Amino acid sequence: MNFLPIRSHNNAYKVQYLTSLIIANLNKSNTFTIKNIFAHLHASESAGIIHFLSASQREKLVNMLGDDFDPYILACLDDDVREEIIESWANEKLGHALSSIDESDALEILSELHPEQRKAILNTIKSGKIILEEGLNYPEKSAGRLMHYQIVALPEQWTIEKTISFLSKAKHLPENFYSIFIVDTQNKPTGSIKLQNIYRHNKSKLLLDCMEPILFELGTNTDQEELALLFKQYSSMNAPVVDKNGKIVGAIDANTVIEIIFRESEEDLLHMAGVEETGFHAHVIETARSRFKWLFISSCTSLLSVTVIGMFEQVLSANKRLAMVMPITAAMGGNSGMQVVAIMVRALSNKQISYINMWRVLRKEFLVGVHNGLIFAILFWTVSYFFISKQIAFIFACSVMLNIIWAGLIGMLLPMLLNRFGMDPALSTSSFLTACTDMMGYTLLLLISSYFLF
Repeated sequence: MNFLPIRSHNNAYKVQYLTSLIIANLNKSNTFTIKNIFAHLHASESAGIIHFLSASQREKLVNMLGDDFDPYILACLDDDVREEIIESWANEKLGHALSSIDESDALEILSELHPEQRKAILNTIKSGKIILEEGLNYPEKSAGRLMHYQIVALPEQWTIEKTISFLSKAKHLPENFYSIFIVDTQNKPTGSIKLQNIYRHNKSKLLLDCMEPILFELGTNTDQEELALLFKQYSSMNAPVVDKNGKIVGAIDANTVIEIIFRESEEDLLHMAGVEETGFHAHVIETARSRFKWLFISSCTSLLSVTVIGMFEQVLSANKRLAMVMPITAAMGGNSGMQVVAIMVRALSNKQISYINMWRVLRKEFLVGVHNGLIFAILFWTVSYFFISKQIAFIFACSVMLNIIWAGLIGMLLPMLLNRFGMDPALSTSSFLTACTDMMGYTLLLLISSYFLF
């Protein structure tokens, strides 16, 4: 009896239900049922189930599936889970699995392996070895690593009739393609034609006369952030990838760009929280080690704030009510700076900031800081005037306003500075911004206090 998994509009519920079913059958060592379940699942659904299992359960499952393990599951797995699974595989087994999946997915898996193991696995691959070796020579996160090699590129002097005849008889067409690239005699792309448009033209027409112009080309070294931005700018479904001589070597499609967008969003989110790119399924020691660095930097910046406060010990001793408003001053600067950094990171990723408009943006953030700073200065002055003291009210209002203005400026400059040195601008939201706004907030409050209260 064949097992058919449930159909559900809620894919998360489906995966959770099947995971419970898999665990129950793993405990019973029911290999037949498990193979039937996985035979009817998409690779991404199988990967989702594997992510829910423990390390011992994953090992047992992979052993029970044996040769029925779909190699495409590897491409859908979290890096740490994939590493855990293939760690016990022989080079021949992994080589066979990589030769049966897309080149871009195989390159991603190979790039994570040790160079010696990578070389040994490539020696076991017969079909596509040259493509994989060439792909590994391209920079990481470049179009050369991400492109699909299986494309349809036809000469511009072919007629529509010859094109249709070729497509109907060809045995090695890509599984999924939506358009045909048109190339000249030097194999350089000159245009493209969508599959649905082929039958709308007279059969005697040349492809040269029917093709649409190519909106943009991608070099093999084009970074994934830049190519994602180009796809967004031109609303394109695919784009040719060309080598240094301008000859077409592959293509990038919208599905790849979607993966890039998700990956970049996750990376920025982690960096904004001061977390390294370790997976959710990483080992305890590895996870702790990756987080320690930023926690250590945060502790150092906190010590700098403590040092600033210590310099004004006499001021605090004589006016203990200042301690009541110190956290608010620092927090207002931090929150204001976070807002600016979020906007700046987005603008930098979309290439909307350069030396052309930098000063205009800086002026805008300064004016926004003045506007919001004045409003909150009046608000906090009113509250502290009646509940703390007149003198503290004035000092508190001034320090809040100045720190909000400072936070706006530093929130703009930090991401631009990091971006200038080739670092992720999202890193500026972690320890760096907090250190700048906290120290400035404490310094302004205590410095103004020392001037007016002594």
